[in-house]
Amino acid sequence: PVVLAAKAGHNGVPHNHNDVGTFVFHVDGETLLCDPERGLYDNYKKVGHDAVLFSNSYGHSVPVIGGTPQSKGEEFAGKVTVFEPDGDAKRVEMDLAGAYDHPGLTSALRVFELRDAGETAGELIVEGRYTVTGDPVVVEEAFVTWNRVLVSGERALIIGDRRVIELVIEEPTGAEFRLEVKEKESAENDKPVPLKRLSFVTPKGADVKTRVRVKVLP
Repeated sequence: PVVLAAKAGHNGVPHNHNDVGTFVFHVDGETLLCDPERGLYDNYKKVGHDAVLFSNSYGHSVPVIGGTPQSKGEEFAGKVTVFEPDGDAKRVEMDLAGAYDHPGLTSALRVFELRDAGETAGELIVEGRYTVTGDPVVVEEAFVTWNRVLVSGERALIIGDRRVIELVIEEPTGAEFRLEVKEKESAENDKPVPLKRLSFVTPKGADVKTRVRVKVLP
């Protein structure tokens, strides 16, 4: 079976991470798209809370919009606009625009649709719809994992101990995945393996759409 957990809320909670819109994808007893959890407290004191990869939005599965990451504080928040937990296709929509200090950003809709095909397979659709006024923007979508990753153009495999998931960029056409292995930051925060950040960027636009299909391979 497949399990999705996603967060809205605001970026002003105790021990805050800037992670509105982040999600966890759990398959057959293991987490293949993760929350990176906290860094070392000494690093927070040394470089500042938001400079640590594990508390800022760059270290989470959330977009960077027009070069702008998410900001810290209760005023930087998202909200759930649709919640449909029943049926064969479970759906959640969130507006993340309030989590970004970007003056032209009017809407940042993130849509999750989870389709569970029983014990052997399933899939998750992750869509983004971003609207700005003024200058057009590039959006960077990102997904983080502790597992091994193989990348080939618009496709990527995340390899767990029991299952493998395939990520395919369906929009925009021509976008390709880039893999960052965060060895230095992970070692500095006593992580047993390096965090991997899988991302792609869109062309500039005033209305930007992204769509990634995450499929559990049999």
